[in-house]
Amino acid sequence: MRPRASSTTLLSSRTPVAPPVVAALPAARAPQRHFTRAEALAAAAAAAPVLGLAPSAVVDAEVVQVVSTAVLRVAGLAVKVYPVGTDAARLRAQAAALAGAGEHWVLPVAGPVETAYGVVTAYPWLPADAPVGWSETGALLAAYHAADVPTADLPRWTPLRRLPEQVAAYAAVPGADPGLVAACLGARERLLERVAGLRSELGVGAIHGDVSPANVLRRDGRPVLIDSDFVAVGPREYDLVPAAQRRERGAIDEGEYLAFCDAYGCDVRGWEGLGLVEELCGLGAVTFRLWCAVQRDEDTGWFGGALQRYVE
Repeated sequence: MRPRASSTTLLSSRTPVAPPVVAALPAARAPQRHFTRAEALAAAAAAAPVLGLAPSAVVDAEVVQVVSTAVLRVAGLAVKVYPVGTDAARLRAQAAALAGAGEHWVLPVAGPVETAYGVVTAYPWLPADAPVGWSETGALLAAYHAADVPTADLPRWTPLRRLPEQVAAYAAVPGADPGLVAACLGARERLLERVAGLRSELGVGAIHGDVSPANVLRRDGRPVLIDSDFVAVGPREYDLVPAAQRRERGAIDEGEYLAFCDAYGCDVRGWEGLGLVEELCGLGAVTFRLWCAVQRDEDTGWFGGALQRYVE
């Protein structure tokens, strides 16, 4: 793997990556489900006094997204609503840690506020009318990874953390195949066992955890990161994999990808852990698609075929 030019001073070489906890679905927690529009608005209305919003502003809110979380545009704020039971302490820890990298992030201005309908956080609203290219994204990630972000209170990188809940939602559907449920959970366990041997050449530190063009906006003309839900302590290479995957699929061309690599200082395609991370991401994408299909009452007959490549 072509190393970053500054790796000798900023990053430790071949840092072990701590293995995640492999656990069954907690019995006390119901399978994850999506919000309804009404629930998202009710949560925002309940949190409005703490967020400094008038109830009338919430009534007129623009619902931007409703999936596993909801995003509302309210009076110049991006109001994000998480399901009831979301760990508010985790959200606070992530925001506090990222304060040291505020020039690279859009940070919350209020919240999290726990309500009977969900956990609510507010961010400044930034328009998505000036796309950020992969070269700029690479430079932004390099600056973020080099920033002084305290990691003591951040969660550890735990791949496939939501998979058990996603599969449990499928298992509750009449006609679900219990054999596929067992096979999927077994595939997760085998992949996580391999994570114990994963080594990072760029070092372990604060990562974004969900890098995509949708999670980079502009503030005063400069690129900034949004969506800190998956911020954790993990191998920095993980944040570079999405660009490599898009190059592999042909979503970006070689020149654009190499511009990303040059801006960051590393081409992750030479990392020995790339194959494993791609498998982790692939299985996670399958079970997220499965969860979405269950929530929308759509056909899940494709699940067995999509799972096949991850099953021994």
